[in-house]
Amino acid sequence: MFLFTQGLRLVGEPETELGQIIHELIEAGLVVGGCSNQLNDWGLTDAAKSFGVQAEFARDAFSRNAREGYTVMTF
Repeated sequence: MFLFTQGLRLVGEPETELGQIIHELIEAGLVVGGCSNQLNDWGLTDAAKSFGVQAEFARDAFSRNAREGYTVMTF
């Protein structure tokens, strides 16, 4: 799962319902990434790291996911 824009802001709001769901998914073993540029811009880099979100450039994640045959779902 890759967090982008508003979904990424949940990293700084772990007490919200969606923040808790993301945390539970990470604890269950789901790999969660997030846009490093947005994390840096919003001052959430440290929060993402402690939350378990792997920061990387969105373009790299999207390209890799497409090459590996993943399906993109946005919500």
